[in-house]
Amino acid sequence: MIHRIFSSLPTFKNLAPLKPGLNVLIAEKSAGATDKQTRNRAGKSSLIEIIHFLLGSDAGKDSIFRTPDLLDATFGMTFDLKGIQQEVERSGGTKAKVKVLGPLGLPQTISVSDWCDVLGEEMFGLTTREANGSKPPSFRSLFAYFVRRQASTAFVTPEKQAVMQGIGDMQIALMFLLDLDWQIARDWQAVRDREKTLEELKKAAGSGAFGSIIGKSADLRTQLTIEEARLKRLQAESANFNVLPEYKQLEVETSALTRQLNDLSNSNTLDLSAIRDLEEALTLEVAPEPNNLRQVYKEAGLVLPDLVRQRYEDVRNFHESVVRNRRDYLTSELEAARRRIEQRDAEMVQVDPQQ
Repeated sequence: MIHRIFSSLPTFKNLAPLKPGLNVLIAEKSAGATDKQTRNRAGKSSLIEIIHFLLGSDAGKDSIFRTPDLLDATFGMTFDLKGIQQEVERSGGTKAKVKVLGPLGLPQTISVSDWCDVLGEEMFGLTTREANGSKPPSFRSLFAYFVRRQASTAFVTPEKQAVMQGIGDMQIALMFLLDLDWQIARDWQAVRDREKTLEELKKAAGSGAFGSIIGKSADLRTQLTIEEARLKRLQAESANFNVLPEYKQLEVETSALTRQLNDLSNSNTLDLSAIRDLEEALTLEVAPEPNNLRQVYKEAGLVLPDLVRQRYEDVRNFHESVVRNRRDYLTSELEAARRRIEQRDAEMVQVDPQQ
């Protein structure tokens, strides 16, 4: 139920209080009025537009609420929404927002689209149906049947709420309001949309609109013949397990790279084996203890003369020099083998980055 309709516009005649039941809005005509002084343009249709405006209708640039005289004016309505009294206000200057006052717990200012969602759920349960996976009609499509607008020529055809309403939208809305299976109408509309698209494509194809995109029919037949011949050749090669010509060079390059990787890996294996031998040799290259020979002679009961001991020192020094040179040689060979492995590893990464 609507309780009152009001505005901040000074010349607006507020409607309040409206009473339960039927309220008839008429324009007063004095007894002395002439035939030219009719009840037309008294504001009856404008009242319907205000109700739609407050309940989420579009306010485009041609809307009466966007005119300079009404742009800053605020219009409002107090009405019952599922038994709860609400108040809503809206102006053409902030057409995308509405101000809602009431116990529903809504934000004081919300967008028009959110306001339509709230109205759709509270009046028709649309949000719940949409959450269940279906796509119900919109709140605006349904509400227009209850508040018909003269500007939409809504009184000419009873089953339409606007003269421009499509047949699919009309069928879906009416079947929903009559609690019939409205999804049948939606499915039929989807079929009509596809048929319309096919008809448009046929017209476009007949007029040659696709010629610049996919080519002329003669060009397409030539291309088709070429592709069919290529398909037969590929099928024959596949049946014989022949490598396609465009892959032969790749096969040669792959084989060469594989051989190169194998050679590098084999060389690394040889050098790793050499490293193990060199490390073992280094541990064995130790100079003999200088007192070993003296101990042997002492145990044998012999005494070495001084000349023999001097010659022994010369031999010992020479042997230590040999051992030292041998260790230097083994160390250099060990480092060279490690450098070769590092170089080969770098080459293998260049050949195959996944190495």
